[in-house]
Amino acid sequence: MCNIESMIKDLLISGEKINNLLNHPEPETNWEQEHVRFRQNLKNLQHERHLHLLVTLTVGLACLLASLATLFLFSLPLVVFDFLLLILFIAYLVHYRKLENTTQSWYQLADKLGQKN
Repeated sequence: MCNIESMIKDLLISGEKINNLLNHPEPETNWEQEHVRFRQNLKNLQHERHLHLLVTLTVGLACLLASLATLFLFSLPLVVFDFLLLILFIAYLVHYRKLENTTQSWYQLADKLGQKN
């Protein structure tokens, strides 16, 4: 878990660095090198986003199936399980939304970096 948090933190720092570099360019900046490095980080972010999409969809499907099971086989443990899955699903949706918004903003940064080349 610590490695995932560290990776996301590094990716966010990379985005902030590029944003600062674009807003306050330094004369000795190698734009091509920065663009290549940023594109690699963007690929890593896209990979992370894709994995979280699959996990979010899987948890959503489990939530749906558990809810259907509760409709047919009503019991208190199933209701509790549904509630826990729903909370987990909402948490994954919020996290996926953050990843998606970050990726979309990075596409804009990558376009601006490409124009500097």
